[in-house]
Amino acid sequence: AVLVLSSRHMLNSLEESWEKGKQAVEQQRQSFHRLVMAMYPKFASDGLLLAEQAQIVVEVEQATVLFSDICSFTAQTNTITASALLEWLGYTFGVMDHVARFYRVYKVKTIGDAYFAICGPACLMDDDGAEERHGSPTLRMLRFASDCAQIFSGVYEHPDAGACVKEMAQKSAILARNARAAKRNRTSVATGSTSK
Repeated sequence: AVLVLSSRHMLNSLEESWEKGKQAVEQQRQSFHRLVMAMYPKFASDGLLLAEQAQIVVEVEQATVLFSDICSFTAQTNTITASALLEWLGYTFGVMDHVARFYRVYKVKTIGDAYFAICGPACLMDDDGAEERHGSPTLRMLRFASDCAQIFSGVYEHPDAGACVKEMAQKSAILARNARAAKRNRTSVATGSTSK
């Protein structure tokens, strides 16, 4: 009887461990699926998750790639606080994301102070009608880059710009003025000057 009880207890423990292991594996699988879906466009994540393809290769007729970098970023990081830097980068990339959606440009990722985007492959995003409204992928990317440069330099005057894009240009100018004022204040404190 003791042997039967001991065997039953071991079997129950083994079943419990098995169930916990299955649950842990399922949680990891779901976490992996969410991560892949967040990192890749839908067509690529679907192919990877369904294990139909080990490699995702798509033939596109025309595509334009943009890799932009913030000029003098390293030098600028020495003049502002970490929280101001994060706010500035978050705002800058947020504006670029908004303009990218307007022109149907797909942001691949941000890498530090760099913005990596592609325009053209319809599989990356809903591209219906974008070419008729904004031109070829190359022209859309040029307009995207030009509009972003104009917003951040404060001279945005695109005739098709919505109120939100113009508002972003104004906010960008305010942030730039605040950053310059903060730099002046830090410089005057560092040199012992009391004037602002």
